[in-house]
Amino acid sequence: VTTSGIKQGPVLQSAPQQPVIADKP
Repeated sequence: VTTSGIKQGPVLQSAPQQPVIADKP
């Protein structure tokens, strides 16, 4: 469960950041 919690943190931040950077350019 610890791995899932730590993985969800960066994964959630990376998900919204990927589309935002791709939508900008």
